[in-house]
Amino acid sequence: MDDAVVKFAATIPPEVRLKGLFGGRYIEKQALKPFLPAKIFNRTNMGLEMPHSSWFFGGFKDLFMKYFTKEQVERSGILNYDAVKTLVWEHKAQRKDNGRALWCVLNFILWFDLFVYDGNYKDYLVRE
Repeated sequence: MDDAVVKFAATIPPEVRLKGLFGGRYIEKQALKPFLPAKIFNRTNMGLEMPHSSWFFGGFKDLFMKYFTKEQVERSGILNYDAVKTLVWEHKAQRKDNGRALWCVLNFILWFDLFVYDGNYKDYLVRE
């Protein structure tokens, strides 16, 4: 985090910074109040849902096909291929939205390849 931001935040009184247990984003909301319509300002937090489901039909289709093979799924010795295959089938057939679960499985498989199986994670680091 930027040093200037941390120093500024330290000057804000705790009763404003910590507006109750669930009063998150209080300062940010107050700062934006003059710029937001009342309808948006007063609504509750909505969260952000990633479009996992559509990614597997679009931009990530190649990753989907590459990493959800029997060999890739079973390589760690942890995942059950039949269970993953069912998730994939239900999702592709649009019987059930398994996008979030498949995203988790994909991330696990990628992590396992980079850090355990191949151990070549350093090849993927961005270097300046």
